[in-house]
Amino acid sequence: MIPPSNHPLVVAANNYAHELALVASKEQLSYSQLLSKVRFIYDGLIGRGVKPGDIVVLDDLYDDKLIYMLWACSLGQLIAFPLNVRFPRSTLASTLAPIKPALIFSDRDLGYGKLERYDEIVPQMGISAAINFRADAPATLLMTSGSSGSSKIVSH
Repeated sequence: MIPPSNHPLVVAANNYAHELALVASKEQLSYSQLLSKVRFIYDGLIGRGVKPGDIVVLDDLYDDKLIYMLWACSLGQLIAFPLNVRFPRSTLASTLAPIKPALIFSDRDLGYGKLERYDEIVPQMGISAAINFRADAPATLLMTSGSSGSSKIVSH
C-alpha cells in the first residue's frame, strides 16, 4: 500500500522521520516507525476485505494497540468504532446490529458478527488498493455513549 502523501501521519513521517512520535508500553517509536507499523496493520485489514467507509469495531484494545488500529483506520478512511467494555454483551450486540461492521476485533463473544483478534491480524500482510484521501474530506467518528451504550456519530 502506498499511503496518500497528504495524510497527517505521512506528512509527520516525512517531516519528522526520526522524532519521537509515540511512547506506549515498552515501545518508543519515531514517526517513520509508527507509519511503518500502521501501514503493516492496514495491509492486514485490506487482506480481510475492508474498504474505505467500512466500520471496524475495536473492543478490548488498549494503549498502543488501540493507537495503531485508530491510525490504520484513519489511513484507510475506515470508521473506527471503539466499544465501551463496561456494557454487557446484550447491550453491545444490539448496538452492533444496526451499524453492520465490516470487522470486529475482540477477545470476547459480543453476540454479533465474526470476531477477529488483533494478535492474529498484525502478523499478516494483505494486498492494499490505492486510497484517494482528501485533506478536505470530513472525518467520521462512531462511538458508544459512556452512559447509555447507544451509538453516536460525529462528523468533522
